[in-house]
Amino acid sequence: MPKLLLLFTVCFFIAACGEAAEDPIPFSENQTQNQGDADADGEDPVEFGPRDHMGPIGGDRPVEAVFPNNYDVEGSYPLLIKLHGLGSNAIQTDAFFYTLDEAKERGVITLTPEGTVDANGNQHWNLFPTGVDDLGYITGLIEEAVEKYAVDPDQIFLMGLSNGGFMSHLMACERGDLVRAIISFNGSSYLNESDCKAQDPVEIIHVHATDDQVIPYNGNSYMPGARVVAERWADWNQCDPEPVDGPDINITGEVSGDETSTEIWQNCTEGGGVQLWTINGASHVPLPLTDFVELVFDEIL
Repeated sequence: MPKLLLLFTVCFFIAACGEAAEDPIPFSENQTQNQGDADADGEDPVEFGPRDHMGPIGGDRPVEAVFPNNYDVEGSYPLLIKLHGLGSNAIQTDAFFYTLDEAKERGVITLTPEGTVDANGNQHWNLFPTGVDDLGYITGLIEEAVEKYAVDPDQIFLMGLSNGGFMSHLMACERGDLVRAIISFNGSSYLNESDCKAQDPVEIIHVHATDDQVIPYNGNSYMPGARVVAERWADWNQCDPEPVDGPDINITGEVSGDETSTEIWQNCTEGGGVQLWTINGASHVPLPLTDFVELVFDEIL
């Protein structure tokens, strides 16, 4: 990893270590779906030419896309949206999930948006039905990217760390019609299973460290554990009830060897595969190797 990116990653490690455990997510299905459908004055949404735009999207929370090598506005490319953790930002998340080279090579458009600042001064994604409508914001990013870039609407992926992992699960529950797959890294989901309104199959890769002291691997009174989250999605996606063991893989430099065990639920509804990647002995923000993204892309693309 380049020295500058390593520096960003170390800074991110320091910032994320101070994260407070997220509260439960009493999310309402009446959440606004897309704040971009019209502006505050009720005016019609802005119309753009067909796939002819290379500038930022996101309105008053703009985000610049990173385009693949040999990008063609007449093409059709997957879109990956990366979501930061509590107290973090887009630059640190780009360093942590170092997707730049791999995404450009594999033909993936990437967006790394910013959350908003909470009452404690931490940048975050709002998981609740009141306040900033981040569900609507990310939904709007997806719809605007499909409209303005050469995005394949059937190939939308979310990758989030901690609070961003929660937000990824929230999108899968509430807007599975837009999301093909999520990769949640040390995040979790609704405390109560019935609060997730999963109606569309979404491919899930839930990655979680056993020694995570912020979002506990086994959960607590505020959030379900990693295995519970994976088992719920296996049930919603109508997979076989018991997973099979996948290969052991190496995704972090914090623990030596192939520290991560993988479990795979099989015979799921089409488009609804579920995997649990358990990082044995690692902490909340372990340093991933650059081939983490390569392994993820091998699974979802």
